Amino acid sequence: MADEEQRPLPGRSNHAGNLSRSEKKLQEAICVLLVELCERFTFFGIVCNMILFCTVKLGYRNYQAAIVNMCFVGTSMLTPVLVGWLAECLVGRIKLVCICMFLHFLGPVGDRLFWPPTEIFD
Repeated sequence: MADEEQRPLPGRSNHAGNLSRSEKKLQEAICVLLVELCERFTFFGIVCNMILFCTVKLGYRNYQAAIVNMCFVGTSMLTPVLVGWLAECLVGRIKLVCICMFLHFLGPVGDRLFWPPTEIFD
């Protein structure tokens, strides 16, 4: 009996690294859903705290804080449409991903170089 080769369970392969097609699709779907969940938590966390931050820390009036908040929401809703159009028509997907990745990493560096800490955040 020890010499018999054991067959894998249905949907499983013999090798640990090789997954069946349906398992790969399931992992991809779970990954996309988790990324979307984290993105939504981040977005709504920013939106919910922005008015309070603008009124308490920055000293804006309520209507000014609401305008800033709505500008942020509008920008974050329109940006994917604009970037999708740029990727399809003008730049190309791979180039645009590289450009956005560069800008994504450049942002925090630019913050530290050009926006010195102030008493607002103390």
